[in-house]
Amino acid sequence: MIIGEQIQVINYESNLNIFFQLFRYVIAGGGLFLIDVVLFYVFAVFLNINYLAVNSTLFLFGSVLNYILSYKWVFLNSNIDSHSRNIKVLLLVLLFSLLLSNLQLYFYIEILTLDKLDSKLLSAAVVFIWNFLARKYFVFRC
Repeated sequence: MIIGEQIQVINYESNLNIFFQLFRYVIAGGGLFLIDVVLFYVFAVFLNINYLAVNSTLFLFGSVLNYILSYKWVFLNSNIDSHSRNIKVLLLVLLFSLLLSNLQLYFYIEILTLDKLDSKLLSAAVVFIWNFLARKYFVFRC
């Protein structure tokens, strides 16, 4: 039974680790999300600048800040063996995230004719989940 008990301890520690990572990611990402939504509203809704250009620009700035917070605070036990490999994977994840975000915005606004701010909130929820999972398993591998 020792092996079974060890597996239970490992699973418990793994689940606890995922919970703390998700909690930290929600705090870090939540702050960045609020800034993103406010700036999106100001530029895309209030000033009526193209919503895809605004979203893309804010996404790039937010991604840099999110990476720094994720590396320094969220995924503390990351298994990064090569920063150059890590950056390449991160760029692929970010490219997909940006594409996913912009496609959703376009679909919600142009096809479903939803409000820009509502569309941003819907898109952000999906991208948030993707970003957490992709960063955890592909970028920081922990």
